[in-house]
Amino acid sequence: MEDTPVVDSPPLSLAKDKDYCFFVRHGQRADKSGDSFHGDLEITDFGKEQAEATGKVILQILETCPDAKVKIVTSPFLRCIMTANIIAKQIGTTEVNVEPLVMEGLWDKIFEEKPPIDSFLCRELSNQEFSDRFMDPSVTLNLPDSEEYEKLSERYPESLEQIYKRYHDYMRENNHINIKSEAPQVVIAVSHALSVDSVRDFGNGEKIIVDYCSVGCIEFDKENKENFSLALNGYQSHVKRAEKLNQIF
Repeated sequence: MEDTPVVDSPPLSLAKDKDYCFFVRHGQRADKSGDSFHGDLEITDFGKEQAEATGKVILQILETCPDAKVKIVTSPFLRCIMTANIIAKQIGTTEVNVEPLVMEGLWDKIFEEKPPIDSFLCRELSNQEFSDRFMDPSVTLNLPDSEEYEKLSERYPESLEQIYKRYHDYMRENNHINIKSEAPQVVIAVSHALSVDSVRDFGNGEKIIVDYCSVGCIEFDKENKENFSLALNGYQSHVKRAEKLNQIF
């Protein structure tokens, strides 16, 4: 059966005088629940389809400005790394960078005792073993120093306000790759539901329900980073179409 497209036209066109910070929620997690921490879970086969549909949407956005520079970062949770890997393959990016600052909120309602920084498979396994099991051969996974995990764990427990502030600070400080570049710079962070809602909050958008692989984006002026706007608020039309295809096939 021929591959059926799940996207039509891009929901956003890149401007040359702007930089962009995307937050993408991971694909459907294996236990289909988000009430508490159940281990470093994979995404389901349907979650992989969602990630592929997301990669197609992002590729269409990037094709509106072929000169754009792109960097993908991801939460250290396996479900986020797997999603980022699929998106990277779709858009032709050869590296995925694990970034603890975009991990799940360190909420004591989720993590009752301590952050699970020692339970991440990307830390338990060797980089080679992890890559062999979960990464496409065309995509390299770059891991941070242990100190970065330790610094983040010191924030535990975080309040909801502190979680949002962490994501907001990341957007402010990491919306570019090279400050001197004249081309649009695009940072794509694969993270969790609260991160996508924090984009909405940062850009003063309307409250949304953040589904798997929903996409939020803030657009920053290159000349003045204090000038920004909400470019995408939990965009998920591609995910809904992927659901329809999944039901059919």
